[in-house]
Amino acid sequence: IGAIKRWRAATGGQGEVDVRCDRARRHADGRAARDGAGTHGTGHVVVQLVEVPRDRLEAEGWHHRAHDAQPRVASGQGGRGGVGGFLTLEDGDGCGGVGGEAVETVELTAGFVFSCTGYYRYDRGYVPDFEGMDDFAGQIVHPQFWPEDLDYQGKKVVVIGSGATAVTLIPSMAPDVEQITMLQRSPTYMVAMPWEDPMTTAAMRFLPDKPAHQLIRVRNALITYSMYMYCRRFPKLSRRTLRGMAKVQLPKGYPVDVHFKPKYEPWDQRLCMIPGGDFYTAVRSGKADVVTDQIETFDENGIVLKSGNRLDADIVVTATGLELVAMGGATISIDGAEQKPGDHHAYRGYMIEDVPNLAWAVGYTNASWTLRIDLTAQAVAKLIELMREKGYTHAYPTAGGQILEDAPLMELDSGYVKRAEGNIPKGSTVQPWVVRHNLVLDAIDARRYDVTEAMVFGTVDAPVQVNA
Repeated sequence: IGAIKRWRAATGGQGEVDVRCDRARRHADGRAARDGAGTHGTGHVVVQLVEVPRDRLEAEGWHHRAHDAQPRVASGQGGRGGVGGFLTLEDGDGCGGVGGEAVETVELTAGFVFSCTGYYRYDRGYVPDFEGMDDFAGQIVHPQFWPEDLDYQGKKVVVIGSGATAVTLIPSMAPDVEQITMLQRSPTYMVAMPWEDPMTTAAMRFLPDKPAHQLIRVRNALITYSMYMYCRRFPKLSRRTLRGMAKVQLPKGYPVDVHFKPKYEPWDQRLCMIPGGDFYTAVRSGKADVVTDQIETFDENGIVLKSGNRLDADIVVTATGLELVAMGGATISIDGAEQKPGDHHAYRGYMIEDVPNLAWAVGYTNASWTLRIDLTAQAVAKLIELMREKGYTHAYPTAGGQILEDAPLMELDSGYVKRAEGNIPKGSTVQPWVVRHNLVLDAIDARRYDVTEAMVFGTVDAPVQVNA
């Protein structure tokens, strides 16, 4: 909320924040057509819509329909003929309308784009091509597109995967199924976290709302950061700690080393938090179990494993992961030339090298997502405020001919991160192109860094280079 207030203050409190970008001396004039949940433009970038008031959409004939996606931006286009650019919103799911009907569109102009799409692809999840899936007589469900009428009462359910989705789905389904099994290829580090804790309860009871919130926020951030640093500095010790925490939660004699002892070091991949330890509760109850094996094939009645064992199932849930994309999967173009995010470096984690008037909000992988989002919103607000004060129409970060050494945008070895190489911007090893996942250092830098560092500013007629 604080970040939103600062953003609105810097942008004049306007209700919409969709935007089009000018790239140094060039003008943008174009329109967009949808592809996924985001978009971008040519001559200057046309990108992601952040907020459009519902009353404005309804006034222009847009009506929200139950279970339909909200109108979304497609792609943007621009040319050299004018100072404006366009975003096109499409009604419905963007797949050409129902029954071949034309998709309704509305155009919005933009001067700067703040893309708040995160980095997940929303129209498609990741599902491996398991052999024999078409032979399965039961129902296969991907959590990203959960059927509202799914009936799992008294059924045998297999959940493929061991990430956050699996460990939250299983305890919520366990009371109603006959049996539910988490099938994992390899174990994941899991940590049970309480829903409530004494400090939070006391702070909310005895302190005013604002200082209570600030105290709890700082406390949670420091605990998360300390846990991360402990795991990275002392991997062998932290492995024993996490194993011991799992062992305490599981039934006596449970094969902990088979199902809850990963081969990788803690935080090579994300730790999986279990709210209230309810996943372990489901395992202890006997309604949920864990199988560590690989899939050989599906057959009519379930899954055949490479070990020779099988899992019978009425429903299979493929909690097998997500796909990562930049800007909601939208296309970024500058003067008609497509700019692939994977070919560019990220500037301080929120702008893209040589792409003007475009910011991207992406959170931490090892701490609360909103901690970096708050810092990003402040940075974008400072940039826009400077542009308004100086009368600049465009700004973009540039390496100025410097050869940047590539580094990962996210410090994880997870499969979904490796699959995303080329789809998202890169980091580097030198500032301001280093993308850290360190909330303490980022919070310190946010109070002292130069907003003009490695940036090019200018107006439509006279670009100005500053500290590039």
